[in-house]
Amino acid sequence: MRVLAIASISFSAAVLCASFLSGLAAVEIIAIAFFLIGVLFCFSHRIRFRSRICIVLFSAAFGLVWFSLYNSQTVEKARSLDSQTVSLAVILTEYPHTGASFASAEGILATDGLPSIGIRIYDTTYSITDAVPGQYVFLTARLRSADVRYGEEYEGDISSGIYLTATGNETAVLGEKIFLLRTIPVRAAHLVLQQIDRIFSSSDRPFIKSLLLGEKTDLYQRPDLAVSMSRSGIMHIVAVSGMHIGFLVGFLWLAFGHSRKSSLLSLLIVWFFVFMAGSPASAVRAGLMQTLFLLSPIFHRENDPLTSLSAALALMVLGNPFSVRSASLQLSFCAVAGILILAPRLQTFFTTLFGHFSAYSPIRTLIGILSSSVGVMVFSIPITALHFNSIQILSPLTNLLVMWAVSLCFCSALLCVLVSLVFLPAAAVLAVPVSFLARYILTSAKVISAIPFASLYTYSDPAVYWVAGTYLLFLLFAFLPVSSGKKVLIPAGLSAVSLVAILLFTKIYYNRAEGVFSVIDVGQGQSVSVFSGEETLLVDCGGIFSSENAGDAVGRYLLSCGRKQVDLLILTHLHDDHVNGIPVLLEYLPVREIVFYAYAPDEDTQLDSVLSAADAHGTKVTAVGREAEASLGRISLKLTTPLDDGDANDLCLFCVVSVGEYDLLLTGDAPKEAERRFLSSQTLPEIDLFIAGHHGSKTSTSEELLSAVPNATAVISTGYNTYGHPSPETLKALSDHHIPFYRTDLSGTLQFYLKQPTRRF
Repeated sequence: MRVLAIASISFSAAVLCASFLSGLAAVEIIAIAFFLIGVLFCFSHRIRFRSRICIVLFSAAFGLVWFSLYNSQTVEKARSLDSQTVSLAVILTEYPHTGASFASAEGILATDGLPSIGIRIYDTTYSITDAVPGQYVFLTARLRSADVRYGEEYEGDISSGIYLTATGNETAVLGEKIFLLRTIPVRAAHLVLQQIDRIFSSSDRPFIKSLLLGEKTDLYQRPDLAVSMSRSGIMHIVAVSGMHIGFLVGFLWLAFGHSRKSSLLSLLIVWFFVFMAGSPASAVRAGLMQTLFLLSPIFHRENDPLTSLSAALALMVLGNPFSVRSASLQLSFCAVAGILILAPRLQTFFTTLFGHFSAYSPIRTLIGILSSSVGVMVFSIPITALHFNSIQILSPLTNLLVMWAVSLCFCSALLCVLVSLVFLPAAAVLAVPVSFLARYILTSAKVISAIPFASLYTYSDPAVYWVAGTYLLFLLFAFLPVSSGKKVLIPAGLSAVSLVAILLFTKIYYNRAEGVFSVIDVGQGQSVSVFSGEETLLVDCGGIFSSENAGDAVGRYLLSCGRKQVDLLILTHLHDDHVNGIPVLLEYLPVREIVFYAYAPDEDTQLDSVLSAADAHGTKVTAVGREAEASLGRISLKLTTPLDDGDANDLCLFCVVSVGEYDLLLTGDAPKEAERRFLSSQTLPEIDLFIAGHHGSKTSTSEELLSAVPNATAVISTGYNTYGHPSPETLKALSDHHIPFYRTDLSGTLQFYLKQPTRRF
């Protein structure tokens, strides 16, 4: 391996390790130790590979020192400002985005006495909506360090150069506009998005915008598109990456030819495109590798792909050490490593497998796509399992079906935008076949995502064991003295058989239980599932203050348990932390019926989205009165609304769910008065499991209710929040009544498994 590759990998690995160490002092001590050991090796002439060992040690020491310096000038300074409310001056570097409750924009802090670092503004007054890149914004705001989100470590912002967030509740003042070179690509991207709005229909715009520039805001507002693309394994096509750079370079070579001058011009255009797309890690990596590829002949160096890959990684980490922990960067480099290392071997294997048929051009193309897809999948599975708890098993099939269309769609859409700048009607005509390509891609994704087990979710131990076991099998056979075909076919066959066995075991495990009660971790919200045999009951599906939509969390959990559908979904009330995940949930699996209280106040305006999603999926919606009963096989439930009037919390549906002799009580966010009215009007069975009201708030879980459930186990469904949930008063009351309790914010999803009763003869 070349010196540059050794140095780059050592430097990047040291930065990655430093990002996990708890303190800067430890980083600096280790850096000094590496440096001193390196000096000793330099004078030890008898040691084999002395020069390479020195390169590793010195590069690692530099990586540790660089991380320490960079961290002290960015994250540490941001942490020193955390929770302060100050008057700020910010120079915007992008156009503002408008959300449901605020407008946001990124910029550079330009306040005297404060560090000049990246910042994101959240403006609840929407006064920055008309601002433009390069414009000063003056506001009073509360600062937060961007390395923590919803109470947990978060790399998403700091890995992209945002170290502070500022929330302002007062009207901001827009100041002068200055010229910033870095805003030219941002303005160009804004123009491209405007042209897309002009030439494409509203149904095609979300996909075209995300395909061309990685702008996924509109795409995520379409759960049907986002979920199907994620489950089918082609979400990567709307994250601007090396694939897009490859398409763009091919498009430019077709237009300008293959000369050195045209290559340098193409390189300039590629980098402008990278900055237009917001400089995502995968695109920057591709741009750097393309640059090294074009410049290596000028410096009389041979282009080595693995060296270029490692050098690109080191340059990106040098620019921002925190980027090394981002999922985007890790996936990008693992994917390319899979293509470079494994794909050629797979191509040889498939060529041999197809025999003389591989001489035909279409078959060669299919072999190339399949080899690259499998190579990428093998190297990226650990990253997707770690960051997203999912593995898209059918992604190679999806790539076979759509990659040819993706390349045509990207180049044709780009051509449409360029033509629209000259003659809009002609672009509108050219957009018609592009729309057909986009719809073919999305339809293919929806069809494949609907296949059972298109994605495997690694929430359960068996799924994790399967992933680890598959890798161990392939490693084992790689060293066994067997033919190359058997090195692939035997472990692949064993892996497939074991996967089928795990899926069958999961289905049998849950179907054989008398009942399975699960309190799903949805952050600050609530969703409780009950399984009995094939029947599935769900109570609520919502959550806030979480990076993951509750519908994603619940849908993936249910699918990981082998559930095919939700038979009945009960809504205790219509607050967003109990229902805002329903539109996304319906994209994962069908729901036969949704039930809610007919007179439930819609204070968070969630009912329309629930009804629209239900109508789109053919889900029956039933509005019930103050009392109702239902049954699903062995599951029976009673619904009651104790109070006559009040707000959404006052008019919560109380649910008593029974499976055999086991009883569950849910009270939603009902206040203590509703609990007392419920107890005075109902005969309560002996409750085994109790979901603490209102996420453990002091307004719920009354003394009377706790006295009525003396033998119950309590669960508090809560997450990061600013309300103080669960309250000390509730925790003390549970302890005083000797009721054991669990919390989803501490324990994650909680599952209570009831075995079938043993028959006696």
